[in-house]
Amino acid sequence: MTIIRIVDFPFEFPDSGVLLKFEVCGFGIRTDDRRIVIDPWLAFDPKRAEPDGPQRWARISDELRAADLAPEAVDTVVYTHLDGVGWAVGPDGQSPNFPNARHLVPAGEITAFGAGLRTDTEGLNVLSAHGLVDAIELPHEVAAGIVIEPAPGHTPSNGIVRVQQGENEVAFVGHMFLHPAQVHRYERAEIEPDPETAIETRVRVLDLAAERGTVLYGDLWDAPGCGTVTKDGDRFELV
Repeated sequence: MTIIRIVDFPFEFPDSGVLLKFEVCGFGIRTDDRRIVIDPWLAFDPKRAEPDGPQRWARISDELRAADLAPEAVDTVVYTHLDGVGWAVGPDGQSPNFPNARHLVPAGEITAFGAGLRTDTEGLNVLSAHGLVDAIELPHEVAAGIVIEPAPGHTPSNGIVRVQQGENEVAFVGHMFLHPAQVHRYERAEIEPDPETAIETRVRVLDLAAERGTVLYGDLWDAPGCGTVTKDGDRFELV
């Protein structure tokens, strides 16, 4: 099993006098017989229509091909939650970029979209019109050793993708931690719709990661975009 991290673009955001660095990422998993994409560059769907959109997708597509994850060969796209649909839809806003893939979306996220609670996510209508979307209940086994499990807080139906290979474990945490600093400051959840649940979920995930040596990947984390977790008392560090 091979894991691939591909960056779309970086950005910065000021917080408490510090300029935090981010990178918008998508992930690929390649096994002997599966080609899977996780959270395909979420949160900035309107940027698809910007003048550099075609060039950005062309570069991402080339990187996917170089990693033996050609878009047309991808069989599954997994969403931890809906924050747009990312590069699952092309720069024209009408064409699926992974035309042969089932797009697995937590059922509660689809319900929230239908209720108008997921902005800039109209691309889901494109994927649905092409018959590519499957609403899933969590936990859900994506493939052998790959499960999307419930992780509410960022949204009520938010999930994380846990990957097990032998004694090694990886977890794709989506937007549970927008920045690596939130691993240490996990109580910073004031922007979440349900801060109490978000904090409880973060602590649960971090406790398990520290115990198991899980490698965490975040959708918006800058390079290297991943790390393991240590625990000291009630505090955690990403290393």
